[in-house]
Amino acid sequence: MTLIDRSLEDAGNDQGQDCSSYLVTFLQAAGDSREYCESIADAYFGVGCLQTSEDSQNDCCKTLKSQYDISCRTNGYFESSNMLIVVMVLLICAIVTSLIEKNRLHWLPEAGGCIIVGALIGAILEALPSVDVEKFEFDEDFFLSILLPPIIFDAALSVSKTEFRKRKFPIIMFAVIGTILSTFFTGYLVHYGSSVLSIASTIPVLDSLVFGALISSIDPVAILSVMSSLNLGQKDTIFILIFGESLLNDGVAITMFHALVGEYQEGTLAVGPKTIFSILFQSLVVGFGSIVIGTLSGVLCICYFYLLKGILAPAVEVFSFFLWAVIPYYVSEALHFSGIVAIVAMGFVMDLYIADSKRNVSSENLDGSFSVQKSISADSMESLGEVKVNSVVSSSAGAGEHYVRLADAEVTRTSILSNLFREKCGLSRKGDKHIRFVSHLLAHIAENAIFVYLGIFLFGEQYNWDAYLLSVSIVSCVMGRLVMVIIVSSLVWYFHAIFWRCLEGPSETREVNTTVKALQDSKVRTVLVLAGLRGAVSLALVESVPIYDEMTGHGSQYKPELKAMTSAAIIFTVFVFGGSAYYVLRILGIRTSMENLDDGNGAIESKEMNSF
Repeated sequence: MTLIDRSLEDAGNDQGQDCSSYLVTFLQAAGDSREYCESIADAYFGVGCLQTSEDSQNDCCKTLKSQYDISCRTNGYFESSNMLIVVMVLLICAIVTSLIEKNRLHWLPEAGGCIIVGALIGAILEALPSVDVEKFEFDEDFFLSILLPPIIFDAALSVSKTEFRKRKFPIIMFAVIGTILSTFFTGYLVHYGSSVLSIASTIPVLDSLVFGALISSIDPVAILSVMSSLNLGQKDTIFILIFGESLLNDGVAITMFHALVGEYQEGTLAVGPKTIFSILFQSLVVGFGSIVIGTLSGVLCICYFYLLKGILAPAVEVFSFFLWAVIPYYVSEALHFSGIVAIVAMGFVMDLYIADSKRNVSSENLDGSFSVQKSISADSMESLGEVKVNSVVSSSAGAGEHYVRLADAEVTRTSILSNLFREKCGLSRKGDKHIRFVSHLLAHIAENAIFVYLGIFLFGEQYNWDAYLLSVSIVSCVMGRLVMVIIVSSLVWYFHAIFWRCLEGPSETREVNTTVKALQDSKVRTVLVLAGLRGAVSLALVESVPIYDEMTGHGSQYKPELKAMTSAAIIFTVFVFGGSAYYVLRILGIRTSMENLDDGNGAIESKEMNSF
C-alpha cells in the first residue's frame, strides 16, 4: 500500500482530510526522492501536525512522521554500493570521451558520449531489482554550490584576456542583451506555440519565460570541448566570441531565472511590462553588485599573496588559490547576488595579477624552415598583442620581418602596475602549472557528472515526455538563438558606426573593425547559432523550479513538462549542433588560425584569419 493510499484511509477527521488532500497534491507533482521527502515535510508542517502533541495526532500525521523517518532521515546516496556505481560510471565516461578525442569522432561530442553512457547505465540499473535508481536524485543545491563554481572559474581562468579585451563590446552585447532577448523571445514562442494545438497543455506565460531564461544559458565547458576539436584557437574571432559569451551569459541567465521564479510567490501567471522592467532592473543591480564583490575579493586575494610571498609552499599556494576563488561566489549567493558573475570577475583578477604569466613559447615551424623561440616575461611585455621577430626563412617563403601571433601564449596588454603586482604577488612557476591543471580537472569531472546524470534519468518517471511540447521547445530554442544572433550582430554594427562617425570622425582610409565586419558575414552568424550548446546550468535550474503548492497557489504546475523540454533542448543542441559543427565549418569554407599555421602559410595575418 502506497503512502497516498494509507493517508486517504487515515483521513478520519478534518485535520486528517486536510493532511491527506495536501499530501496527495504534493506527491503527485513530486518527481524524485528529494521532492518526495520535501512533499512529506511540507504536508506535515502545512496542516499543523507539528503543533499537535504526538499522542493526540491523527493517523495521517503519524504516518507522515514515520515515513519521513524511514525514507528521508537516512539517505542512502553515500552508501558504499552507490558510490561504487558513481565511480564506475565516471570511469566509463572517461574512457568514452578519451576514445572520442583520440579517434577524432567529430560527429559525436564528448558531452554526447557521456549522455549515451548515462542512458545505457540507467537502462541497466532500471532492470536490476536490487538497485534503487531514485537514490541518485539530482540535488541542485549540491550542483550550484559544489559543481558549478569550478566549471565557471576554469572558464574564466582559461579565456585569453587579451583577445577578450579586444572584443569586449560584442561579447558583452551577446552575453547581456542577447540573453535577455533570447529569454523573452524563446519564452513567448513556447507559450504561443504550445497553445496552437489542443493536443498538448498550454504552458502559461510565466512558466514559458522561466523556461526561456534557463535554456538561454550556454554551456562553457561543452563549447570549449567542441571548439577545441575544431582546431579553433583563442586568436580566432569565432572562438573568443562564443567562449566569452558562454562565460558571462550564465550569470545573466541565472539572474533572470531567479527573478522570474520569484514571481511564483506572487501567484502571477501573466507577466506585464511593469514586471519585465522590474526583472531587468533587478538583473542590472545584481550584476553590478556581483562584479563589485568579485573585484573586492580579488583585491583581498592580492593582499593575501603579497603578504605571504615566498612563505607558502607550492601545494599550499594551489590550495589557497582555489579557496580564494570560491569566496566571492558564496558571499554573493549569501547576499542574493550572482555567484557566477562574481567568480568570473574574481577569475579575471586572479589570472591577471596573481597567476604567473611567464611562458616559454615556441612557434610552429613554417615551411619546415622557420623556427622561433622566445621567452615571454611579464617584465618584458609591452602593450602589444604580437611579438615582432627577425627571422631567417626559406626562399619559398621569402625573407624579412614577420609578425608571429602567439596562439598558445597568454600575451596580455599589461601595464607597469600589473607587472609589478605579478612580481610581488605572483605564484611560483610550479604552483601556477598545477593550478591550471587542477582547475581543468575539476571542471571536467563536474561537467561529465552532469551529462551522465542527464542520460541516467532520460526516461525517468519525473519527466512528462509530450512529443508536441518537445518539438515546440526545440524549435523555440533554435529560433530564439537565431533571432538573437541576427539582432545583436546588427546592433554591434550600428553602435560601431555611430561611435566611429560621431566620436572618431569619418575617414575614407579607416578600416572597419575586423570583429564587427565578421559579425555581418552569414557564415559567422551560422556558426554562432550552432555554438549555442545547452548543458549543466540549464539542467540544474529546471530542477530548482518549485513544484506547485495547492494550499498557497505558488509554484509551477508544469515542472515535469519543463524538465522534459529542457532535456530535449540539451540533447538536441549537444548532438545536432555539436555533432554538425565540424562539417558545417568545412562546408562554409571557414579556416582557423591553427590550420593556417599547419599549412605553412607565412602570411599569418591574412584577411581570412582576422575575419574569422
